[in-house]
Amino acid sequence: MPTPNIDSDNYYEVLGVEKSASDVDVKKAFRKLAMKHHPDKAKAEDKEKAEEKFKKIAEAYEVLSDKDKRNTYDRVGKHGLNGGTGGMNFQHAEDIFAQVFGGKDIFEVLFSQGGMGGMPGMGGMGGPQVQFQMGGFPGMGGMGGMPGMGGMGGMGGM
Repeated sequence: MPTPNIDSDNYYEVLGVEKSASDVDVKKAFRKLAMKHHPDKAKAEDKEKAEEKFKKIAEAYEVLSDKDKRNTYDRVGKHGLNGGTGGMNFQHAEDIFAQVFGGKDIFEVLFSQGGMGGMPGMGGMGGPQVQFQMGGFPGMGGMGGMPGMGGMGGMGGM
């Protein structure tokens, strides 16, 4: 199995899998890299770099785990995927993470893997994303806080 190269433009190289890798191999490689490079595990000064790496890992997984997208990518590369998938945002990456890890809270997954011993009292980040329609333009829902702390309010529609 090749060594992952997150700085590569090749999705197979990013995840460190062969082009012939099975869906199980792709998922296993993603899980390992997602756990290693998740921004919530990074030091404060490294968080931005970790977010970028996590986005690349999630983008590669999104394409290689979807049969149609993978076939398109194999035939014509990133350009065949609606001009590339460069529009991935951090929330999208979080959604992929939740899907792969069974919808579990990120802290539950990180800390139950020997991270910091489960740290009692630590809650998860927010709940499901909510979108409101106001005046025909989508607004942005807020982000919930940790237990005992308030969350961040949302931004109204334009």
